[in-house]
Amino acid sequence: MSLAYPIKNVKDLAHAFAAADEFMSALSSRLYPQPNSVIMNPAEDFYVAPYCFMRTKNRVETGFLVFSSMAPFIKTDEHEAACTLIKRNGHHKAPFLNTIEGFQETLCLDEKDIWTFTSDGCVPTAEDVSQELEDKAIRVVCDLMKWRYPYDWRVKRAEVAYIFTNWPVLDLAEYDSRRGQIEQLQHQHHQLQRNQQQQQQQQQQQQQHYHHPQQEQEHFYDARQYAKDDQKKTKEEKKETPAFDYLPLPPIHSPVQQKGGGFFERNADIFGNKFVEDDDGNTFFSNNDTVVYDENDIFGDIDGI
Repeated sequence: MSLAYPIKNVKDLAHAFAAADEFMSALSSRLYPQPNSVIMNPAEDFYVAPYCFMRTKNRVETGFLVFSSMAPFIKTDEHEAACTLIKRNGHHKAPFLNTIEGFQETLCLDEKDIWTFTSDGCVPTAEDVSQELEDKAIRVVCDLMKWRYPYDWRVKRAEVAYIFTNWPVLDLAEYDSRRGQIEQLQHQHHQLQRNQQQQQQQQQQQQQHYHHPQQEQEHFYDARQYAKDDQKKTKEEKKETPAFDYLPLPPIHSPVQQKGGGFFERNADIFGNKFVEDDDGNTFFSNNDTVVYDENDIFGDIDGI
């Protein structure tokens, strides 16, 4: 929600800031029924701060000084109740309530007719709220309207200030003095959070590196499966492979064996060889059809003995 105060001359600037303080006091009385319980601060959505100056065309007013809440689109019954309280018991006129876009549409203004006070042109945040932002708002309006800068505008503001009893407003001078301490504490808090997150990530990485129960289970399962597959394959190969492949090959010349009774005679056809018998009845193991008998052969020498 935004507040708009009409500005006709330089004196109205101090009155507009005093009226904004009065509105926050009235709003606090509706939001916080318990007196002196809470002082509204920039961390809350309802807190308002100067945002822009809307210069009007063909109107009696020179323009409108617009204050925006930290949540620009928030509007509750408490806003209307605060305006009613100001109209009944306040010292200043109640502000016009609307959104930034609503004011721009109502006043038929272009973007070039709106001058913002924040560095990025967006609605103010808690980091923007300061006395410096208020001084900048006064300076921008005075430069735009060619008015002399009123160095005593804070004194004039205090002279016309009014707040409802037991619902004070935030003192920005004190708030700025504590800003450095607050920012330092916030920085330390964020640094502590980052360190804790890094430690948690490191612990999780170590746990994942040293302990993977699911992966170990899958690994052992795969090993057993591979062993079963290997055993099955070995059995299948043994079924398909003839047993004689595992026997040693016989020598070229076989010892004297009784025809038909020796191992080689029984398996000669299996190995693709055959046994032949010479004229003297000696049996030879041969892999050729032609048998050549040498007198110097060991079998000949045995016969000579």
